[in-house]
Amino acid sequence: MNRYLMRIESYFSGWKLFEIEAENKQDAVAKAKEYCKRHPEYAHGGNYKHDSIECVKKLSTKQKCL
Repeated sequence: MNRYLMRIESYFSGWKLFEIEAENKQDAVAKAKEYCKRHPEYAHGGNYKHDSIECVKKLSTKQKCL
């Protein structure tokens, strides 16, 4: 599984970023849409454009050495 940085547009405050774990970009977008429908922050109140969900980038899975 890969981690993807996703974003959704708000009507009043710009873009909101969140992370999704998925196999590929298409799967990440599908999971992000489901996540936004169920998550109270995005689902209630109507302040987010659910058709604006998109993948920003694939996040690195490498762990950094200290």
